[in-house]
Order: sequence, then structure tokens, then C-alpha cells
Amino acid sequence: MLNCFSFFSQVEWIDTYDEDSQILEELTKLIISQKEKLERVNTIVTAKNFRELTKLVDFSYQYYNQHIDYFESRRDTLEYSSCGITYYNSKYQNNITMVDEFFDIKLEEYQEDNVKKKVK
Repeated sequence: MLNCFSFFSQVEWIDTYDEDSQILEELTKLIISQKEKLERVNTIVTAKNFRELTKLVDFSYQYYNQHIDYFESRRDTLEYSSCGITYYNSKYQNNITMVDEFFDIKLEEYQEDNVKKKVK
């Protein structure tokens, strides 16, 4: 049947590939964002704030791994959808903006502490 109406199936596959490309772009942004976070931490780490920043980096990695799973779940959903199967995994959520905001707030606190100590 698909051979007779191959035009329709190709359109569906193109849409699937476009959506998958969009997911991969979002995933790439997440990876770049994580790299930038670690670079920012590296610029302010000292012997005194090492433990606190390690906790912050661990927190960031925990959510980074959860977000990787989230994107993989979205890709799985897309793959099943292309096969005609409805699939949704509510275990994974997109909390990227919330985690980024928290990370930025905490990092600013440590930066301010470093500035205050240098001024003294």
C-alpha cells in the first residue's frame, strides 16, 4: 500500500525528520549550556568555595542527565509515532529554565562572595 502512495509516506517521514532535527538542536543547546556553566564555575572556584561549588556542579549534572533522558524520551515518542504507536512517558520533564535560573542565582552568590573578600 505504501508503494502505491509513496508520496504521502515520504511527506510523513520528512516531518518526522524535521521534528527529530529540532529535538537534536535543543539537545545541542543543552550540551553547550552545560559546558558554559562548567566554564563559569571554573573561573570562580577557590579553595574555600570548592565544596559548595562541587555540590552545585553535582546538582547541575544530575539535572543534565535527567534532561538527556527527557530528550531521548521525546525521540522515542517520535519514533513510535512514526510507526503508528501512541507513546508518552511522563517520567521525564523539561525543567531546563528552572535549573538554569537556580544555577545562575547560586553562581552569582559565590561571585559576590569572592568580590567582597577581594575588596576586604
